Amino acid sequence: MEEKAKSYGEALSKLIQVETVSASNYSGLKKFHAFHAVLKECFPLLFSVCEAEDFSGSLMLRWQGSNAKDKPPVMFMNHHDVVEADGIDWLYPPFSGTIADGKVWGRGTLDTKGGLWTMLQAAEELISEGFMPTRDIYFVSTCT
Repeated sequence: MEEKAKSYGEALSKLIQVETVSASNYSGLKKFHAFHAVLKECFPLLFSVCEAEDFSGSLMLRWQGSNAKDKPPVMFMNHHDVVEADGIDWLYPPFSGTIADGKVWGRGTLDTKGGLWTMLQAAEELISEGFMPTRDIYFVSTCT
């Protein structure tokens, strides 16, 4: 169990290390696309079975269900951007993804990226066990 927790922490750390600050004066999408690339690396099974669409840096995955015509879809939502937080003294750099004291440190660990990682990791593990949903499942993660 301890080894699995370590690998989970390392995977979340990878997500934290991608700077995804949404700023009112920034309209570039390069950092959000870089984040999508890390998601594809961390969740290869999920991306192999899902249709993926990019909407201006936001991402939607559709995991097609076996009986989707008869059952309404389910949507899990989150966001992968974080707000600016200048002037704060950080114990560890905000996008380092440092693992220390049994924690992953960085911007988005408890809210945005942590929640997104949890949803996608659960789906990744279900796919590895052969699970197939009966209804369509959507994972949506937005930015700016």
